[in-house]
This record gives sequence, structure tokens and C-alpha cells, in this order.
Amino acid sequence: MTLYIRKATKKDAEGLAHLAHRTFETAFGSQNDPEDMRVYLDHNFSTAQIQNELAAPNTFFLLAYLGRFLIGYVKLAAGASPASPDDVGNEKSIQLCRIYIDAHLTGKGYGSQIMTACLKESRRLGYETVWLGVWEKNLSAQKFYERFGFRRVGTQSFVLGSDVQKDAVFACALKNAPF
Repeated sequence: MTLYIRKATKKDAEGLAHLAHRTFETAFGSQNDPEDMRVYLDHNFSTAQIQNELAAPNTFFLLAYLGRFLIGYVKLAAGASPASPDDVGNEKSIQLCRIYIDAHLTGKGYGSQIMTACLKESRRLGYETVWLGVWEKNLSAQKFYERFGFRRVGTQSFVLGSDVQKDAVFACALKNAPF
């Protein structure tokens, strides 16, 4: 089945909130305190929060469908980077805030198609660098990003409920991206 990717609209908030909640909980729920996870999920993946994010300037989502089923998404937002301008860029950089796919579809190439669409859209919009934070314990995701030309440039904190975790910051110069 062919993957179809499109930009999200405000009408997508409820379905996107459900997918975002489900994929984040599946990815990290077993590795974190249940109460910290509940607090994070309730705050970040409610329909109201997703509606706010969809309405935010310089923020957009790409949605990935297999047939009529929403199976993955990307959230990108322009803004300040935690790494130095030499590592990430400046006003020409955009943050890859989230990229998730339903767990049962991991390893089938759909994640790579979603990442390629994300990088191409970022370049089309005039950005030169994409940067992201990834949990230091998520080594498989780090390897995935490295396949697309991302390199580690620093660290940042990530707060999950009351747990302050450490993320590695990765950046990709779009002129060097392998697509």
C-alpha cells in the first residue's frame, strides 16, 4: 500500500491527538514512571493542545496515511535552538519536534518516507538546517537520524512529568541530506 503524506489542518486535531498520545505512550511508557507519563500525555496530547499547536505560527504537521488510516506524523516548528548557531544555524533552522509512526509499522520503510518528506518540505520552505532532541536512551532513533545526515551537536533537558531527562541534540544541514 502506498503512503500518502499531507499537511495537517485544524480539522485533524482530534485524530492527531489520539495518534500522538498512542505512539508516545507506546514508545516510552514502559521505560518511565506511570504518573510522569500520565501528566505528560494529558498535557501535551489533548485535542485542545494539538489545536493550539496547529494554530501556532511557524509550526506545521505532516500526516502520513496508509489508505484511510493515519499511521504517522511529524511536527516541525521554527524557533531558537539549544545548540550554538555554528552547529545548528540561526533563523534558517527548524526544529523537528516529533516524528512518530504506529509501532507495528516500524521497520517497513514508512518512517524513512516520512522523514524524507519532512526534510524535503523543510528545504522547500527555505530552511537550511533541521535540528531535534532525542532521548539519550533511544539509541535506535539516534541511528535512524544519523542515516539521514543528522549529527550530534549538543544536549538539552526534556521534562517528562516531574522527571528531568537528558536529550541529545542532533542537526542536519539540508544541503547534505541524502534524498
